[in-house]
This record gives sequence, C-alpha cells and structure tokens, in this order.
Amino acid sequence: MDSQERERAKQKLALFVRQFGTDETIAKGYEQLAYHAALPMVLTPELVHYLRVEFVGTVPWEAEADLLLSDLCSTVGYELYAMNSGVRCYLLETMKLPKERQQRLAKVLLNYLGELSRLNPNRRSQEIQAQRFAALVCSGEAGVRQMVAEMLACFEQVGSEADRAKVVAQFARLAQIVREMEPQLESQPEFVGLMRTVNQAVRSPQSLTQADRQRLSSVEGLARVLLQEVVESDVPQVGAGMPELKTFDFEVAEYREGELGRSHPPLQPADYEFEVATIAIKRKKVQIDRRTVQGTQYVEALASELALELVKLPGGTFSMGAPEEELGAYSDEKPAHGVTLPGFYMGKYAVTQVQWRFVAEAIDPINIELDPNPSHFEGDDLPVEQVSWLDAIEFCDRLSAYTGREYRLPTEAEWEYACRGGTTTAFHFGETIDAEVANYRAQDWTYEGNTYPGKYGSGQLGEYREKTIAVGSLNAANEFGIHDMHGNVWEWCMDHWHDNYDEAPIDGSAWVDGDREKDADRLLRGGSWDYDPRNCRSAFRNHVSPDDRDYDLGFRVVCVFPAAARILP
Repeated sequence: MDSQERERAKQKLALFVRQFGTDETIAKGYEQLAYHAALPMVLTPELVHYLRVEFVGTVPWEAEADLLLSDLCSTVGYELYAMNSGVRCYLLETMKLPKERQQRLAKVLLNYLGELSRLNPNRRSQEIQAQRFAALVCSGEAGVRQMVAEMLACFEQVGSEADRAKVVAQFARLAQIVREMEPQLESQPEFVGLMRTVNQAVRSPQSLTQADRQRLSSVEGLARVLLQEVVESDVPQVGAGMPELKTFDFEVAEYREGELGRSHPPLQPADYEFEVATIAIKRKKVQIDRRTVQGTQYVEALASELALELVKLPGGTFSMGAPEEELGAYSDEKPAHGVTLPGFYMGKYAVTQVQWRFVAEAIDPINIELDPNPSHFEGDDLPVEQVSWLDAIEFCDRLSAYTGREYRLPTEAEWEYACRGGTTTAFHFGETIDAEVANYRAQDWTYEGNTYPGKYGSGQLGEYREKTIAVGSLNAANEFGIHDMHGNVWEWCMDHWHDNYDEAPIDGSAWVDGDREKDADRLLRGGSWDYDPRNCRSAFRNHVSPDDRDYDLGFRVVCVFPAAARILP
C-alpha cells in the first residue's frame, strides 16, 4: 500500500479507538480487538465474540458490534463482514501481536473453523477455505508447508475441466490472501514470488514472460493446471519456488469441504431471431417500424427445460447520462460523460419467476434464505418482483455457485450501455415510447394535485396495463437483442446512489463508496409498469434502500466476460 493509503488507514484506526476508548485500558483493548480481527478474511458476529473472549478481555461485549458497524468494516452478506482492505493491510503490516500470539490465534481460528464446519455444514465453504488459508499463513512455516502440500495434492485429482477450474479458483484465492498477508511471509520470499506469478497466470496469462512460465513449471503440475499446457523447462520439478516439503507434525482442525457447484459446460451459443422496434413521428403520427435481425444468444441450462438466456455485448465506448437538450432530463443524470467498458454477457430478459423459484428452492443458501414466491403478480414467465437488492445479490451468488460462472447485478454503466444499444436518444426506440412496444403508465394521471403525462414528446397515449407482463411478450428488442429495458419492472444495479455524475468512473465499474456500504441507497434503472414515460428513459435514475421490496422491483443478471473461461469453484 502507498503512503496515502497507509495514512488513511492509520487515521481510521485512530478514530475508531478514540471514539470508543473511554480510558487508556479500554482504548488499548479496542485497538487489540482490531488487530486480532485483521487475521480472518471474513468476520461474523460469533467469530468476533470468540476473538474478544479468547484474547481481549479488557473490553465490554459492546465492542463486538462497535467494530463490525464501524468504518473499519463493510457488510458483505447476511451477518457477514469484511475489514476494509486498506485498514486490514495496515493492521497486518503493523501487527503488534507477538509471533507466538499470532500462531495461537491461527490455531484457535482453525479449531473454530473445524467446529463451524461440523455444526453448520451448509456454511459457505469458500468463506471457510479463505479463513483456513489465512490462518495457515499466520501459523508459521509449518502452516505454509501444510497449505502447499494440500494444494499440490489437488493436482493429483485433476481429471476434468471442472476439477481444473476448482483448483485454479483455489489458487486464485490463495494468491490474493498471500498478497494481503505478505508482511507475515517475510521469511518466504520465493513462495510470495511464486504466488504473485500464480495471480498473474490466473488473471492475465497472456502477459506471462518466459521466466514466469519457468517459475510455474518449477512446481510439478502447476503450469499444466493453470495454463492448460506443459511448459518445457530445465528447471527441476521438485519445487524451487516452494518451501521445501518435509515430514512434520501439525495440528489442524479437520473439515470436509462441500461441493459448491457441478460440472458445467461452457455457455452454449444458439441462433436467435428477434425483432428490433424503432419509433418515428411522421406527419405528426407515431409510426412503429419493425425489422427482423439474426443474432446469437448463449444458453445457461439450469434444469430440464429451464434455461437462462444471455446476450453477448461487445465492449465499447458510449456517452452515459442525458444530453443537455433531452426533454425532461433531471440534474442527477448529468453531466453526460464518456464511458469505455469491456464486453460482458447480460440476461436477454429480466429474471422470471420460474427461474427465481428454481434458484430459491434447488440451490443451497449462501448468505440468506430466499422466498420462492415473493411476487405480487403471479406467473412463471412474468418478471420476479418484490425482491430486494440483497435478495438479488443472493440469487447471483447462488447462481454463480451452481453454474461455476460469475453472475452478478449489472453496474449502472453496463445497464445504460445495454439499454441504449448504440443509440443516443431518450429511448432505444427513438425520441419517444409507445405502449405497443413497452409496458408503462401510458395514461395521464394525477397525484397530490400534480398531473403527470402518459406520453413523452410527440408520442401518444396508450394502454395502461396496471401490472407486469410476460418478459419479451411485446417482441420489441433493441439492437443488442435485449428486451424490456423500458418499463415492466425496475432493475437493480450494483452501484451506490450519487446525486450526479461528477467524478463518476469512466471504465464501466460500479461506483461504490466503502464508507457508505452500510447505509447507501442502491440504483434502479428502466422504469416500470406503474411509472410514466419520462421515468422510463434510458438515462433516468432511481434509488431506494437495498432492503426495499415492492411489486415493481426486479432485476436481470450479468455474467462476467468471457464467461466460458471465467470459472468459479
């Protein structure tokens, strides 16, 4: 971490201690609790309680909540917290705990994880594995050897692409943990160097040099698994980049890791014929033109006769936000700014109720339970609604675990890029919208003395259906082949709400502020069946609390590109 990051982390820690440390002893205890909590990768209320009772008896029980709800930590799931990476790196770098205490802490954590796995076998196994890796790193040289031996043993079990994917994901997590815990691995420079190369091989294999490939090939099977190739090298295959493996005694908690996913083929391409609808005003009348386009969709099979259909969007640059001259634009949609983003896959439709029900009932919980039937309007092909942002995140986490691919909500930039489909007009249809091609409130209506028009610009009034309709039923896609981006249901995005686009990211990433994680509203896009056309524009932005549910709140998913290569355990 650079000097500025280190100073910010130092100030956050000092503020935390000063805020709750009513006297010198209590202040010291709060600081010690923070140092102890820096070792685990993920924190839970029960784990922080365990650490306080075992190691920091000088602070009251309220310190547990004070830590988890402070600016040092962020919520990452239901009763799951993570220390902010900058603070965690600073605490590990300036670790004030004696080596003996660190090793004892590691042993206690390993025992805790073993008991947790035994009592709660449905606990998120990735969480447990990450905790275990971190504990082994801090347990000393023997722990590193134990970890390496386990990882090498994984190679012997690689007999299929699914097996290889799991091992690659394990090494990716290990490399990330090692990067964060480098201060504890000063005596293992070769191991740290190897893990840096592993991280590079997982994320950007094309950037590897010949020396990098030789370093990987120094461990038998490593290059074969990570790169799917055998690297010819004169480097001995006994592990020059690893600590020497010897027989040793080491007490660890025993646990079994459950099967997170299943063997899953790459996304399957399929021919896709769709109609693109555009609207023009001719002789003061609305004219809807349709043309048939041949495209390719990608099918994620969920079960027999149930699939998720995705469209592959190419990377590109577009102008995000409302142009100055756009009718009815709000200040929070400005300034318009250029965004360049990589390609990704997006759901052709919003998630349907039958898809939601399958994930809610057939896939084990990751962080929270899901109601299989939350929707107000019922129908298998209707979009699921009355789901919160937290519910949608859980859906994506379960889908990722089940398919072996990374699914998530779109960022706000990804959503608008997908919605526009290369257009710069108020709607992807053109400068207006019509009830023949979208489901929205197409009638004038009055609320608290104000009248809101059911038409936009030179458009016309139309049918107000007063409910959701089956996804894709209006057969009016945009140029990308994506349906229902205007109306039907609001769609959740990853980002935190901001009042305008000043200082917004220009790379398509989610705009998330770490210090607002617990209280920030989340973005909604697209409008809904119950909103007027002005609020269904490509640039319109809405926001509510992440735990809100309503009968017009839904979502669609993004699959990280390239999905066929990005495999999760």
